[in-house]
Amino acid sequence: MNKKFAITIARQYGSGGFLIGKKLSKDLNTAFYDKELIKIASEKSGQGAF
Repeated sequence: MNKKFAITIARQYGSGGFLIGKKLSKDLNTAFYDKELIKIASEKSGQGAF
């Protein structure tokens, strides 16, 4: 049975959180989603931007 999980990273501009998230997702062999991808998906679904 595969367990699902989510990791969120709170960050400030210039903190490197984006790069840390990308590396962590690579190390854990899991998907990486940033707010741009979620924004595009919400617009395509007709739910609008958040």
